[in-house]
Amino acid sequence: MTGKKTAMVREFVNGDVTPKNDGFAPTAGMLNSPDNLAQDALGNIYIIEDAPNSSTTGGDIWFARDKNNDGVAESIDHFMSIRVNGSEATGMIFNPAKPTEFVVAVQHPESTNLDTTLDGLGDAVWQFNLDDDEYRKFVSKLEKASRKDKRDDDD
Repeated sequence: MTGKKTAMVREFVNGDVTPKNDGFAPTAGMLNSPDNLAQDALGNIYIIEDAPNSSTTGGDIWFARDKNNDGVAESIDHFMSIRVNGSEATGMIFNPAKPTEFVVAVQHPESTNLDTTLDGLGDAVWQFNLDDDEYRKFVSKLEKASRKDKRDDDD
C-alpha cells in the first residue's frame, strides 16, 4: 500500500526473465507451472510448482530471493524437487514454533497409490528440517525472525 486508497502491484517473479540460482550452481529446472505460495518467518516467498517441465516426476519448490525488499525478486533459486513418479507438491508450511522445520504436502505419489499398491499410504506430508543445512546464516535469520514475531504477539 502506498496510501489509504492506493496500492502498487509489481511482477514479483517471471520464469522467463528472473535469473535462476544467481550466485549458486546452475539448474536446468524451469519455473513454468507455479501452483502455490508459502512464506517463512522472514517473509520470504517460496513458489510450489506442479509437475514441472511436463515431467511425470515430482514438483519443484523455488525460493524467490528479494534482496532489497522492493517486491521484485532478484533471483529464483531451485530450493528442492519432489522426485516421486506421478507426484506433485501441493503446499508447504513452515512450523511457527520451529522456523527451521517445514512440511510439504505431496499429492498422488504413484509409489503409494492406494488403487495400485495394496499396502500403499496414499497422499503424504513430508517433514524437513534445515538445522543441518549448510546455509546456517539463513537458518539463524529465520530463528531470529520467529523470536521477534513471538515477542510482537506477546505485546
